[in-house]
Amino acid sequence: MSQLSSSEINIALLSLGGLVLGLGLLSGFLKKRLFLSDPIVALLLGVLLGPSVLKLIDLAYWGKPETILEQGARLA
Repeated sequence: MSQLSSSEINIALLSLGGLVLGLGLLSGFLKKRLFLSDPIVALLLGVLLGPSVLKLIDLAYWGKPETILEQGARLA
C-alpha cells in the first residue's frame, strides 16, 4: 500500500466537504426547480470526481479498493 501525500488527502477531504456543503446549500433549489433528489446529484458529483472523469479521487491508488469499501461499509 502506498503512502498518501498531504495534497492527496487534502483533495479528498476538500471534495467531500465541498460535496456536503454544496448539497446542503442547493438542496432546496434542486428539489423545487429541477426536481432532482440529493442522492442523484451526489452520485453525479461522485462520478465526476472519480477516476473515470476528473481523476481527483482514485481508490486504487490508496490501496485495495475492496478493502477500503468494506471498511467504509462497516463505519456506516
